[in-house]
Amino acid sequence: MIHTQFSSLKNNVVLVTGAAGFIGSSLTRALLKDNIVHCVVRESTNLWRLGDVKSRVKIHFTELHCHEEVEKLFNTINPEYIFHCALNQTHPSNLHVFLRQNEMSSIILHNLLNSSRKISIKRFVHCCSSFVYNTNNLPFNENNKLEPTSFRGLIKLNEYNICNYYYYNYNIPINIIRIMRAYGPWEQQNRLIISTIRKILDETAIELTDDSHSREYLFIDDLIRLIVLAAKSNKYIGCAVNAGGTQSYTARNIVNIIAKQLSLPAKISSNKLIKTEDRGYVSADISRAKNYYGWEPKIDIDEGLKKTINWYKSISDMIPK
Repeated sequence: MIHTQFSSLKNNVVLVTGAAGFIGSSLTRALLKDNIVHCVVRESTNLWRLGDVKSRVKIHFTELHCHEEVEKLFNTINPEYIFHCALNQTHPSNLHVFLRQNEMSSIILHNLLNSSRKISIKRFVHCCSSFVYNTNNLPFNENNKLEPTSFRGLIKLNEYNICNYYYYNYNIPINIIRIMRAYGPWEQQNRLIISTIRKILDETAIELTDDSHSREYLFIDDLIRLIVLAAKSNKYIGCAVNAGGTQSYTARNIVNIIAKQLSLPAKISSNKLIKTEDRGYVSADISRAKNYYGWEPKIDIDEGLKKTINWYKSISDMIPK
């Protein structure tokens, strides 16, 4: 079993929301060795990502949209570090869905931050995304004017403004991580890399678009390292930083690398339609993270994909179908 092997936070009470997800579960694994980790998940969520560590963390089925439940949780566990990784996995397909998701994410973030201001927390880290940026202005820089071009981006911009409100009005120590394209063990099964590994091993067709869109891929361990560095630092509180890779790859590039590492052919079908939320070429300026925290990605795409393949082979029987 492969686990994230990084944590420089020690002897703290930590709260992770969205702990059953890709990033949340990876962060939980990185922190549980040296901290008391409380995980907030939905009661209906499949906890397969936490299966082997459930006995070492404290699971809470707290409804984050209910402020009474959030306050009760905070008063009970008194968290020192809060990592907000919970998010809706689906992109809003229409105005009705957008309004519902935006309202829910706003309520949840308000509840968490409002409860945080009533106790003495050391840091609140909000995991955001690159959707706050406009792809006409590349590479993404934290000083760019935020002009989202999608419903998902509008939701993330609203969350950013809520964080700023609580930082400036209540002096809550907040850091915001704008995540580009993270990948690795425990990622969603319908995403490119995990689905490609599965389909090559199963000898089934991999559907790709005909486009040449490229992205900078960031291995999950590098992302977790940045999140923890930002949480630990006593400087640059209230800032947003980009979390991205250093080299761009198309989907076809990724498929070919995986096929080569598996020593198996990839059956590629080019019939897939481009998703409406697909924004084409995405690139981020990560110099702020390097200047602030001395951070830069350490794991290149070949090593990261190898680690992911090995993880998948070791755990494929446990992955929900």
